[in-house]
Amino acid sequence: MPGLTNTTMIKRLTALLSIPVNVMLLPGFSDKQALAELGVKRISSGNALSDHVIALQESATRRLLEEHAVDFLFEQSVRTTWLSNQINHKI
Repeated sequence: MPGLTNTTMIKRLTALLSIPVNVMLLPGFSDKQALAELGVKRISSGNALSDHVIALQESATRRLLEEHAVDFLFEQSVRTTWLSNQINHKI
């Protein structure tokens, strides 16, 4: 339920509905443990994660164009093993 942050309503919905209740994480509304205690079974970040990645790409592109720098692109390695293990662990 995107935008629903009223904990009383969330608790009522999880008690009344026979389907898993999904809520969207928002700034100041992201305590996964508290949501689980309300009966929430699924959480989502909406487009926040992709927006964050796009902002990082824009920043890197700006730096490439303005500073003609490339070394910063190699300062952090992608940890696909960690990500893969996290996904497999959740399934």
